[in-house]
Amino acid sequence: DYTQMYDKKEVGNYEAAQKGLGDESGLGNVCLSYLALFDPDSAACVWDRMDRMGKALAKNADTGGITYMLTHGLRAYGAQNHAITADYPLAAAYTTPAGKTTYMVYNAGEQEITVGFSDGKQWRAPAGRLSLFDASPVLTSLVLEGDGVVLPSSSNRYTLRFLDQYGAAMRSDSTLLFAAPAQAGDTLLRAVYGGLETTLRVRIGALPYMANATIVPAIDYLALGNSVDFSLSATDQYGEPFAVDWHYRYAPSAPGKDTIRYQAADGTRIERGLTILPPYPNLALGKAATASSEENAGTQVKNINDGDTGSRWGSAHHDGEYVTIDLGQSCYIDYVVLRWEAAYANRFSLSLTETRPASVDSSAVYTSSGGVQTLSVGKQGRYLQLCGLSRATQYGTSLYEIEAYGIPSAGDLDALFGLAIYADREVLTMGEQVHFSVRGYNMRGEEIACTPVLTATGGSIAGNTLSPTAIGTAVLTATVGKTTVSRSFTVMESEVITSAAVSPKEVTLPLGESQVFTISALNQFGYTEAESSELYEGTTVGDHQLILSLGGYQDTATIHVVAYSEMNLALGKPATCSGSEWGGTDGSAAVDGDMNTRWSSRFQDGEWLTVDLGDAYYLTNMRIYWQDAFATRYTILLSEDGVDYEAVYTRTDNPGGKDEITLPAGRQYPARFVRLLCHERNTGYGSSLWELEVFGSGKVPSPTTDLDATHHPDAINHPHKAVQLLYRDGHIYILTPDRKVYTLTGRLAGE
Repeated sequence: DYTQMYDKKEVGNYEAAQKGLGDESGLGNVCLSYLALFDPDSAACVWDRMDRMGKALAKNADTGGITYMLTHGLRAYGAQNHAITADYPLAAAYTTPAGKTTYMVYNAGEQEITVGFSDGKQWRAPAGRLSLFDASPVLTSLVLEGDGVVLPSSSNRYTLRFLDQYGAAMRSDSTLLFAAPAQAGDTLLRAVYGGLETTLRVRIGALPYMANATIVPAIDYLALGNSVDFSLSATDQYGEPFAVDWHYRYAPSAPGKDTIRYQAADGTRIERGLTILPPYPNLALGKAATASSEENAGTQVKNINDGDTGSRWGSAHHDGEYVTIDLGQSCYIDYVVLRWEAAYANRFSLSLTETRPASVDSSAVYTSSGGVQTLSVGKQGRYLQLCGLSRATQYGTSLYEIEAYGIPSAGDLDALFGLAIYADREVLTMGEQVHFSVRGYNMRGEEIACTPVLTATGGSIAGNTLSPTAIGTAVLTATVGKTTVSRSFTVMESEVITSAAVSPKEVTLPLGESQVFTISALNQFGYTEAESSELYEGTTVGDHQLILSLGGYQDTATIHVVAYSEMNLALGKPATCSGSEWGGTDGSAAVDGDMNTRWSSRFQDGEWLTVDLGDAYYLTNMRIYWQDAFATRYTILLSEDGVDYEAVYTRTDNPGGKDEITLPAGRQYPARFVRLLCHERNTGYGSSLWELEVFGSGKVPSPTTDLDATHHPDAINHPHKAVQLLYRDGHIYILTPDRKVYTLTGRLAGE
């Protein structure tokens, strides 16, 4: 794989002067990683060579770092040995070409665990760490654990732990008893075992309590829009650190004065006062800047803080090049923003001093992967210096801008210090407006009068409203003299209806029945913008249309309202059967409305087909379209519950073809389930039919509840205890024990 990749590369080799693998932090590191898999020593030599040459392959902090770790990991431990498995997911074995195996276990839990490997090895892994095992465990150290402060004349227990070279327990812990003397003071506990020794200093006296505390970080100012995580730094009466579990994230909402407070259980209060200011100004803007070198006339140092992100400073092509900005006076710098050009420093120093530095101060060193980088400073000083210690490319160190945000030490405390823009939202869509206000503040955090000049990009301003003009980002800028503040708003595409639909598209509805239609509309992202239901009542026989018009889009549903006598109640309903000739002739084919599909039973008598009409109807007649292999004798059975069936029609001389069936007159036939039982066949094949159609005179009202008429508060007293009252479509019906349904006028329902 490495040979093919190297031979077919479309760039130069690793050491090419330009456009080579060494200049490609992505492709170069991928290629080098393949080399490391089978020859890590050669890969390490290449990486070191690229580092000395300042090539991007090694200087890039992310991809270069990954390759470095992979290469030296393979050199030290070899490749993962997949033939050796572990009973713990975060464990693996690595074997070098020389055959040495190292076992790695990352114990993410809080307790020691024992991990077994398939080659028979077992290792005890300490909690919360990555451990590497390559030799049998031996007792290496003792650890004495217990209270560091105890009361005089008290009895105390201490735990003695026996650890191997990996930090895991070698044997069970021992418990030691210590009787503290009556006199206060310090003592040294000493434990000895097997030539090993450990000690623990114990103070004898009053138990520790919080004697002194302060809220940290110790800041006096905070800019609007920033947040700080405060905690408590405390010591006890002995001057030792005292742990207090208190953390508070503070995010101010407006400039002014505020106080951070901590209150202990005993009522002790610790406070820190803060002055909240509007967003800090860029104190480096336009200040005097010098540099150790300039690449050419187009990359002069004056570009480093001119406020133009299209111009840049670029140094000579060497490590150690630096730039210094004189802020003009001592300033408190809260944070610095570095806007790197493509030729960035992947390792650099940043210092802030009161006097101009005579040499590069490398005490504060940072790494970078380019782009825009924000660094917290929190220091006082006048001279801001950045030095590129090592470069990510073969070019120099280059930045578009260095910005330093903070507070000048000297100045008129009552004068305008900064501006803040307040708005009722951060995110808006096209067509919406954001309402805003601009306020000015002095260095005390007090609001003062100001008249800002307003400008906007990606939006238009009318009074105190901003209307976006394009999708993306709208930026509102307020300026008073040399003081400027900007606020960005995310502008999203407005959601608009792009389609509307009504469902179902076509229905056949019996006269007097109703159908619920679903109305829906989708936006351009495919999400539902609107959804509702529409109830249609079939009051007139004929073809009707439900027309939807929404957001400029239309859809139509067709409703065929027919008399019950013309409504095939079986069409499309669930059908089951005793068996079928093959998979393509199952029961559903007999109620699909297609005269080219059929149900065909197994080749035997006594086969049946059952249709669930979904609701109970008063049935009147049926129609069967028999295939050539038909049943000469059959029975129609009806059921309301699908359990108890009643035979209502039998034919013994069926000639096949189109078979019209009229149920005997003189009674009603309420049923939900219709079963065709085929007794005898006309051929050696099964019983087969193209379609079964079922017709009726109306739907059987469903009982809302079973009521004893003599106990119903609104019922007339009736001696018959089994009468049920039914409610359907705004009408009340009476259901008698023989399952007949009557209207309140005494007529049979459906007549």
